[in-house]
Amino acid sequence: MSDKKARTDIYIRVGTAKQAAADRQKEQVLQFAKERGYNVSKVYTDMGYSGLDFERPALLQMKLDAADGMLDAILLDSVSCFGRDMEKLNMWIEAIARHGIEVIPIDIGRPYIPQTRSVVEFVKQMGHVIREQEERAEQENGRGYGGENDEYISQKTKTPRPNTSEMSL
Repeated sequence: MSDKKARTDIYIRVGTAKQAAADRQKEQVLQFAKERGYNVSKVYTDMGYSGLDFERPALLQMKLDAADGMLDAILLDSVSCFGRDMEKLNMWIEAIARHGIEVIPIDIGRPYIPQTRSVVEFVKQMGHVIREQEERAEQENGRGYGGENDEYISQKTKTPRPNTSEMSL
């Protein structure tokens, strides 16, 4: 058993106060830990908390324990158990990783590596570029891309748009 497996904790979060949902998660994560040789020392549970709330009691306690060097790995059912806001989620996991702690969602079965800010920023920037292109096309020709009004694209590429009403199947 490696040192990483010696001090492993489990994190459980369910959006409702239903014990059965928390028990199901715990059972699945414990089974994963057993099959892979993790020694679980503590289970943190937040019941009835939204994934958008990062001020949950058990999550905050786990963060303190991580900063104090009390754990090496965190197992959880899914990365969405930590949170549903991807930007906050990745920042939180990056903070945990700085302490040398692996976050292992059992649905992917390996340590979770947060998306880098550059990838997230690239995707956001592409959304802005696409919106600007659509706005420019609409200003130039009075219509945007796509749908029945994509004549603008055909004019720019000098490719006539086929008349689909005359085609037979």
